[in-house]
Amino acid sequence: MQNFLNPKRLRDYPRLFFFTASVILALNFGLHNGWLSATGKIIGNDFLVFYSAGALYRSQPNSIYDPTPLFEIEKSLIAPTPLEGLNNFSNPPYVAPLFSLLTYIQYPWAFAIWTLANIGCAVLAVVLLTQTITPAYLKQAGINARQLLIILGGYLGFIEGIEVGQSSGMLLLLVSACVVLTLRKRSVLAGLCAVGLLYKPHFTLAFLLVWLAWGDWRSLLSFALGAGAWVSASLAVQGIGPYMAYLNLLPRLLEFYEVPSLGSNLEFTLNGLLITLFGNANWQWISLLTQALAVAAGAALFLFAWRMRQGSQKSQAAVMIFVVLFPLIFAPHVLLHDSIILVIVFLLWSLVEQSKQLLYSVIAVYLVVFFLTPLTYQLKIAFFALIPIFLAGRVIWRLRNIPLQ
Repeated sequence: MQNFLNPKRLRDYPRLFFFTASVILALNFGLHNGWLSATGKIIGNDFLVFYSAGALYRSQPNSIYDPTPLFEIEKSLIAPTPLEGLNNFSNPPYVAPLFSLLTYIQYPWAFAIWTLANIGCAVLAVVLLTQTITPAYLKQAGINARQLLIILGGYLGFIEGIEVGQSSGMLLLLVSACVVLTLRKRSVLAGLCAVGLLYKPHFTLAFLLVWLAWGDWRSLLSFALGAGAWVSASLAVQGIGPYMAYLNLLPRLLEFYEVPSLGSNLEFTLNGLLITLFGNANWQWISLLTQALAVAAGAALFLFAWRMRQGSQKSQAAVMIFVVLFPLIFAPHVLLHDSIILVIVFLLWSLVEQSKQLLYSVIAVYLVVFFLTPLTYQLKIAFFALIPIFLAGRVIWRLRNIPLQ
């Protein structure tokens, strides 16, 4: 294995994957029929929901969670391309005003700008990560910003995020900034970056637990003030109606895993895996089980962080690994495109130890995602959910023999 994974192959194989993924994306877009890609899926399906919710917010702000007017807007935006199935708007109400700004631009141009913005955010995130938490031995081995961009660009989750019009690049940048700023004790800025993550609130919880365990009151205070200002401004403009509709929608969101347009097979969470294994009819007990496990895991994370509160950079990097993994395992709903934040996990792991096991894990995840995708589509089982669970277990096992204090 050591002879096979020589420096030349480790440099060139990611480039081969990047080229292959780029060709797949180009063919999917280039051979489109209206808004249908070459594979028959709606191009920018998720962005279509964001844009439609923004348009509906401008005319009927209390109806952004009403599927009927939302679906009508979605159909009109991509007509005459037929639209089958329905994606509900699932972000919190305070996000809708931001999406409404996009609607001042024509839909095709807005999608293009959105895509370029996400790619730009991914580039910024990679530059930030290589300049801050990438250890010297990796840089000497050729893992610079360009090579890391090639590795990320060849990852199927990144390509899938671009195709469906998700905000994966923005998520990667915000999570990267929160991790880096927390490790560098830039507390106020870390809290404000976590405010940005509230557009997907399940990505903030683990940060709050760790800040509480470390007594990082400045991060908590800046987060509270920023979040309070955002939500208060939204309430002042929208009123409480959209918030009540959102609370009513939350239980229904847990039942949506079998809707084909939502890509249930691409789920990355334990909840998604169990739903696809045992069926949508069992969503209630599955939800209760995963919530109980999330509480137990959150308590374990809090205790681990508390033990490492006065530790070295290595010990605090180990805590951050689990902060990033936590939502990928225990959030109700996370898809493959969000898993690009695993690049942060691997770089943090490289700070904790210099080991071939890390290299093997990176390669395994990369290949599993690339080659397992067709199988998940055929069997409609969220096998990807095993990846963050495997990584968490692997890191815990490795930490047994690593002095962290």
